[in-house]
Amino acid sequence: MRKAIGYIRVSTDKQLDGVSLDDQKTRIGRYCADRYELAEIFSDEGLSAKRADNRPGLQAAITQAIGSKGVLVFFDLFRFSRTLYDAIGIVTRLHKGGADFASLAEGNYIDTTTASGNPFFNMMMSFGQFQREKASEHGKMTAIYKQKRQERYGRYAPY
Repeated sequence: MRKAIGYIRVSTDKQLDGVSLDDQKTRIGRYCADRYELAEIFSDEGLSAKRADNRPGLQAAITQAIGSKGVLVFFDLFRFSRTLYDAIGIVTRLHKGGADFASLAEGNYIDTTTASGNPFFNMMMSFGQFQREKASEHGKMTAIYKQKRQERYGRYAPY
Protein backbone atom coordinates (compact mmCIF):
# COMPACT_ATOMS: atom_id res chain seq x y z
CA MET A 1 0.00 0.00 0.00
CA ARG A 2 1.33 3.45 -0.92
CA LYS A 3 2.25 5.80 1.93
CA ALA A 4 0.46 9.08 2.55
CA ILE A 5 1.94 12.08 4.29
CA GLY A 6 -0.61 14.52 5.70
CA TYR A 7 -0.25 18.29 5.89
CA ILE A 8 -2.49 20.59 7.96
CA ARG A 9 -2.38 24.35 8.47
CA VAL A 10 -4.27 27.28 9.96
CA SER A 11 -3.46 30.94 9.38
CA THR A 12 -3.68 31.95 13.02
CA ASP A 13 -3.14 30.06 16.24
CA LYS A 14 -6.61 31.18 17.33
CA GLN A 15 -8.44 30.18 14.16
CA LEU A 16 -12.11 30.89 14.78
CA ASP A 17 -13.47 30.27 11.32
CA GLY A 18 -12.58 27.59 8.85
CA VAL A 19 -11.49 24.11 9.75
CA SER A 20 -9.41 23.42 12.88
CA LEU A 21 -6.20 21.43 12.91
CA ASP A 22 -7.91 18.56 14.73
CA ASP A 23 -10.71 18.45 12.18
CA GLN A 24 -8.24 18.50 9.28
CA LYS A 25 -6.27 15.67 10.91
CA THR A 26 -9.43 13.58 11.38
CA ARG A 27 -10.56 14.10 7.79
CA ILE A 28 -7.15 13.23 6.38
CA GLY A 29 -7.15 10.05 8.46
CA ARG A 30 -10.57 9.04 7.14
CA TYR A 31 -9.60 9.83 3.54
CA CYS A 32 -6.44 7.74 3.74
CA ALA A 33 -8.02 4.78 5.54
CA ASP A 34 -9.15 2.99 2.36
CA ARG A 35 -6.49 4.31 0.00
CA TYR A 36 -3.11 4.68 1.67
CA GLU A 37 -1.05 3.93 4.72
CA LEU A 38 -0.97 7.24 6.62
CA ALA A 39 2.63 7.53 7.80
CA GLU A 40 2.65 10.97 9.44
CA ILE A 41 0.89 14.33 9.55
CA PHE A 42 2.87 17.57 9.57
CA SER A 43 1.44 20.95 10.57
CA ASP A 44 2.03 24.66 10.47
CA GLU A 45 0.09 26.75 12.97
CA GLY A 46 -0.39 30.46 12.50
CA LEU A 47 1.42 30.65 9.16
CA SER A 48 0.05 32.11 5.95
CA ALA A 49 -0.07 30.02 2.78
CA LYS A 50 1.21 32.98 0.79
CA ARG A 51 4.74 31.53 0.83
CA ALA A 52 5.92 27.94 0.99
CA ASP A 53 9.50 28.61 2.09
CA ASN A 54 8.53 29.88 5.55
CA ARG A 55 6.51 26.79 6.53
CA PRO A 56 8.72 24.10 8.08
CA GLY A 57 5.85 21.62 8.40
CA LEU A 58 5.11 21.83 4.68
CA GLN A 59 8.78 21.45 3.78
CA ALA A 60 9.09 18.36 6.00
CA ALA A 61 5.90 16.88 4.52
CA ILE A 62 7.18 17.39 0.98
CA THR A 63 10.54 15.82 1.83
CA GLN A 64 8.87 12.81 3.44
CA ALA A 65 6.40 12.35 0.56
CA ILE A 66 9.28 12.37 -1.94
CA GLY A 67 11.39 10.08 0.23
CA SER A 68 8.61 7.49 0.34
CA LYS A 69 7.40 8.17 -3.23
CA GLY A 70 4.05 8.61 -1.56
CA VAL A 71 1.11 10.99 -1.69
CA LEU A 72 1.01 14.36 0.08
CA VAL A 73 -2.56 14.73 1.37
CA PHE A 74 -3.98 18.03 2.61
CA PHE A 75 -7.43 19.31 3.54
CA ASP A 76 -7.88 21.89 0.81
CA LEU A 77 -5.89 23.65 -1.82
CA PHE A 78 -5.82 26.97 0.02
CA ARG A 79 -4.24 25.38 3.09
CA PHE A 80 -1.54 24.13 0.71
CA SER A 81 -0.72 27.35 -1.15
CA ARG A 82 -2.15 30.73 -2.07
CA THR A 83 0.17 31.49 -4.97
CA LEU A 84 0.30 29.75 -8.30
CA TYR A 85 4.08 30.13 -8.45
CA ASP A 86 4.69 28.32 -5.14
CA ALA A 87 2.08 25.66 -5.84
CA ILE A 88 3.53 24.79 -9.21
CA GLY A 89 7.02 24.69 -7.68
CA ILE A 90 5.87 22.29 -4.96
CA VAL A 91 4.01 20.06 -7.40
CA THR A 92 6.98 19.99 -9.77
CA ARG A 93 9.24 19.03 -6.87
CA LEU A 94 6.83 16.27 -5.80
CA HIS A 95 6.47 14.87 -9.32
CA LYS A 96 10.21 14.93 -10.00
CA GLY A 97 10.67 12.98 -6.77
CA GLY A 98 8.07 10.37 -7.74
CA ALA A 99 5.38 11.61 -5.33
CA ASP A 100 1.81 12.78 -5.89
CA PHE A 101 -0.66 14.90 -3.95
CA ALA A 102 -4.36 14.96 -3.16
CA SER A 103 -6.70 17.56 -1.72
CA LEU A 104 -9.76 16.43 0.23
CA ALA A 105 -12.03 19.46 -0.12
CA GLU A 106 -11.92 19.40 -3.90
CA GLY A 107 -12.93 15.73 -3.89
CA ASN A 108 -11.39 13.45 -6.45
CA TYR A 109 -10.76 16.39 -8.78
CA ILE A 110 -7.40 17.34 -7.29
CA ASP A 111 -5.57 14.06 -7.02
CA THR A 112 -2.53 13.72 -9.24
CA THR A 113 -2.81 9.97 -9.10
CA THR A 114 -5.74 10.46 -11.54
CA ALA A 115 -5.77 11.80 -15.12
CA SER A 116 -7.95 14.82 -14.34
CA GLY A 117 -6.02 15.88 -11.24
CA ASN A 118 -3.35 18.13 -12.79
CA PRO A 119 -5.50 20.33 -15.06
CA PHE A 120 -8.08 20.89 -12.32
CA PHE A 121 -5.29 21.75 -9.89
CA ASN A 122 -3.91 24.40 -12.27
CA MET A 123 -7.33 25.99 -12.70
CA MET A 124 -8.08 26.07 -8.96
CA MET A 125 -4.68 27.56 -8.10
CA SER A 126 -5.27 30.37 -10.59
CA PHE A 127 -8.55 31.17 -8.82
CA GLY A 128 -6.88 30.98 -5.41
CA GLN A 129 -4.20 33.47 -6.38
CA PHE A 130 -6.87 35.73 -7.90
CA GLN A 131 -8.81 35.65 -4.61
CA ARG A 132 -5.72 36.60 -2.58
CA GLU A 133 -4.81 39.44 -4.96
CA LYS A 134 -8.38 40.80 -4.96
CA ALA A 135 -8.43 40.81 -1.15
CA SER A 136 -5.14 42.74 -1.11
CA GLU A 137 -6.44 45.18 -3.70
CA HIS A 138 -9.61 45.72 -1.68
CA GLY A 139 -7.59 46.34 1.49
CA LYS A 140 -5.46 48.96 -0.24
CA MET A 141 -8.53 50.73 -1.63
CA THR A 142 -10.12 50.75 1.82
CA ALA A 143 -6.96 52.21 3.37
CA ILE A 144 -6.88 55.01 0.77
CA TYR A 145 -10.57 55.76 1.36
CA LYS A 146 -10.10 55.87 5.14
CA GLN A 147 -6.98 58.02 4.77
CA LYS A 148 -8.87 60.61 2.72
CA ARG A 149 -11.55 60.77 5.39
CA GLN A 150 -8.92 60.80 8.17
CA GLU A 151 -10.50 57.74 9.75
CA ARG A 152 -8.90 54.92 11.66
CA TYR A 153 -8.08 51.82 9.60
CA GLY A 154 -7.55 48.58 11.48
CA ARG A 155 -5.46 48.82 14.64
CA TYR A 156 -3.42 51.76 13.39
CA ALA A 157 -3.82 55.35 14.46
CA PRO A 158 -5.85 57.70 12.26
CA TYR A 159 -4.02 59.34 9.39
